Amino acid sequence: MPAFHILIVDDDGSQRMLMRFLVLRSCPTATIAEAPNGQAALTSYETDGADLIITDIQMPILDGIALTAALRARNCALPIIVVSGASDGEALASSAGASRYLSKTVLAAQLPQVLADVLAA
Repeated sequence: MPAFHILIVDDDGSQRMLMRFLVLRSCPTATIAEAPNGQAALTSYETDGADLIITDIQMPILDGIALTAALRARNCALPIIVVSGASDGEALASSAGASRYLSKTVLAAQLPQVLADVLAA
């Protein structure tokens, strides 16, 4: 798998660490950037770009749904994976234009396949 630049967005540092671990297990050559909220993620994306964004929904300042919608409004076509434990997370992610949705309860089991699917496209 080629080297990808992946932006992980979550206000919980332990969740970012877990996602970093899971991503690097599947994509060991990936470079990872992290942001604690959607506004910081937009700034990071504008400065450094990304091949993929993995974002939580519930965050302060700018949540993952608003981040996804803002990127799509800019005609940004990169894959965006939204993760959440919220019961309405999948519908929210879909309405904002997310490429995929993952429940946090199945993140470890399903993220490797979802990464392979979205990065191959």
